[in-house]
Amino acid sequence: MLDAAINNCNDHARIPLCGMISQYNRPSEMEPIHNMFIVLGKKIRLEGFVVNEEAERYGEEFGETFTKYLIEGKLKYQEHIFNGIETLPEAFAGLFHGKNFGKVVVKIADL
Repeated sequence: MLDAAINNCNDHARIPLCGMISQYNRPSEMEPIHNMFIVLGKKIRLEGFVVNEEAERYGEEFGETFTKYLIEGKLKYQEHIFNGIETLPEAFAGLFHGKNFGKVVVKIADL
């Protein structure tokens, strides 16, 4: 997916990198970035961050701002919902193979 994003970037694009769950079970065959020439040519900036470190710096401000954005409809998100506890293994395994989009939710019951 990163390769597709890079291919469609504008000059001087910035790409934040956080989490590489699809790579966790592939330590001996990590997926490389195939189009680094485009990164160089378009002067794209790739920068990693760790959520826990950012939460310490921006936790309260982030919560207030993004809650407001959600209420106002300015922030869009996607959920991949699995229904029933019996789907938990499929939902969990999909995390490690890039099969899910957005936040993964296993719905067990209506409240």
